[in-house]
Amino acid sequence: MDRRHEPRYPAKRGVQVRLLTGGEESLPATLCEVSGSGLRLLTARPLPVGGPVEIEDGELTWLGEVCYCNAQPDGFTS
Repeated sequence: MDRRHEPRYPAKRGVQVRLLTGGEESLPATLCEVSGSGLRLLTARPLPVGGPVEIEDGELTWLGEVCYCNAQPDGFTS
């Protein structure tokens, strides 16, 4: 049973994730899914849960907070 309140839409595009804590480091990521309340990203290394981030794809900028980070065979999903 799917308990999500909003539909998720697949997306496969490169983005930049900027960590807004400390040194404001930026790293490449793949935007995997989009919904009305969030995004799912694939990164090469884990993102800090609870940390504020800025996500840019050249056209749009999103501000948010990392809600989870799970290891996957090809990286980490957040």
